[in-house]
Amino acid sequence: MLRIIEKPSPRKLVMSPGQKVSRKYKIAQQKRLIKRREYKKLKAIVPSVSKKNKVPKITVIEEAIKYIDELHVALAKRMHLLSGISPAYLPYQITPNMLAPVFPFPQPRAHQAAVKPATKPLQLSGVCNTERRR
Repeated sequence: MLRIIEKPSPRKLVMSPGQKVSRKYKIAQQKRLIKRREYKKLKAIVPSVSKKNKVPKITVIEEAIKYIDELHVALAKRMHLLSGISPAYLPYQITPNMLAPVFPFPQPRAHQAAVKPATKPLQLSGVCNTERRR
């Protein structure tokens, strides 16, 4: 009589419940470490909080937003001075076509023009990820 013995596939690891808990804990711990590291990087970039010792994460994010807004306004003023773009434009209304006279973009080569740009938005690793993974 022949018996069919199923062997677990090499990709499928059989883990005990304790190993599963341990693995989940390690993954969660690693995610926390990555988030902490990314907040430290963001804190180091933002001038208003970079010198402070203990700053809540929400404050770091709020100050980063303010800093980005300041940079947008400075760019709009610089563009107005260099190219004569009306100051009535808010920084959020500036398009790449308006930037072309001030900051010329390199023209794509013939073989690069056929490549489609990525449609997935750029994400900061762990800092502002609103997508939930299941």
